Amino acid sequence: MDVIALMGESNVGKTQTLNILYSLLLANDYTQVLGHFQDHKNNDFMDILEKGGVRIGIATQGDYSRELPKYLSYLSNNGCIKAVCACTTDKKGTINAVNAYRNIPIPPKSKESNDFLQRIVNTNDALHILTEILK
Repeated sequence: MDVIALMGESNVGKTQTLNILYSLLLANDYTQVLGHFQDHKNNDFMDILEKGGVRIGIATQGDYSRELPKYLSYLSNNGCIKAVCACTTDKKGTINAVNAYRNIPIPPKSKESNDFLQRIVNTNDALHILTEILK
């Protein structure tokens, strides 16, 4: 499984970006694979989407190093060829979890000074990740 890790410090918009990505995937004819959605509270979740028999996993909760290895293993074991996850750079466990898989490099997540600009950056980052998924 290839992993696209949205790397960044805590509270820079990783979860919001991956929520936007999730909506973009659904708008691009990906559908939920029944039985895999997990609500992790605080807008965090894990799910598997599919289009044309190709499965993509998403795990937004990257601030908890003990959980991310479990999530990535779950996605891999359930047929995902690519997984997108949030990965906090200030926790070695999340980085190690991501490094256990093939990585598709993307720029690190940045934080903007105001909420309006942050929403724009999050959407642009989500579009960039979508492009990587569709390759």
